[in-house]
Amino acid sequence: TTEIYTLSLHDALPIFAFAQVAKGLEKADEYRKYIGRANNWTNLWDPSTNDGPVQGFIRPKRQDGSWLSPFVVTKAGTWPDYFYEADSWEYSLDIPQNVRELIAKSGGREKFVERLDLLFDKGHVDIGDEPAFLDPMLYLWAGRSDRTADRIRQLLDTHFNSSRSGLPGNDDSGAMSSWFVFQAMGFYPNAGQDV
Repeated sequence: TTEIYTLSLHDALPIFAFAQVAKGLEKADEYRKYIGRANNWTNLWDPSTNDGPVQGFIRPKRQDGSWLSPFVVTKAGTWPDYFYEADSWEYSLDIPQNVRELIAKSGGREKFVERLDLLFDKGHVDIGDEPAFLDPMLYLWAGRSDRTADRIRQLLDTHFNSSRSGLPGNDDSGAMSSWFVFQAMGFYPNAGQDV
C-alpha cells in the first residue's frame, strides 16, 4: 500500500500563530521556518482539479509527490480518510492564515465570490461541523460583507433554535455554541490575526 499524506490544514493555523510570535520576538530564522510551514497548503493545491466551473482544490498527495488518483472532490470522510467531516470543497477554503493568496489561487475576488456562492448553494457547507465555521466570513475578504450577512442570517435561522435539539451538531466543548454566540453578536474573530 502506498502511503498517502495531506497537510493537516487545522495544524497550519497554530503554526502560523507560532510564526507571528517568532516575528514579534524578532526571531527571524524561526519566523521563516514557521511561516513556510503554515503556507505548505500551497503544495496540496491542484490548480487542474475542477468541479463544474470551479478550478483548483486541495488534493492529497502520495509520499512520492504524485497526486492521489482517482480523486473525488465531493467525497467527505471519517477518521481513516484524508478529509474528515467535510469534502475538498470546504477544506480547500480552510486557509484562515492566508485568505488573500487563497483568493488569488481561486481566480480573484469575483471568482472567489462565485465559488463561495456555489459552496453554499450546492450544499457543501455543513455548519454542524468545524470545517465550515469560517465559510460565511470569507465573503468579507472579497469585499462582500452583504453576502456574509445573508449567509450568516440564513444559517442562524435554519440550523439553530431554542429546543433541546437546537444545535446542528455536537457542541464539541463549546465550539458550536460559541460560533453561534459570535455570529449572533455580529462578529467572528480570525484566530492569530487582527481580523
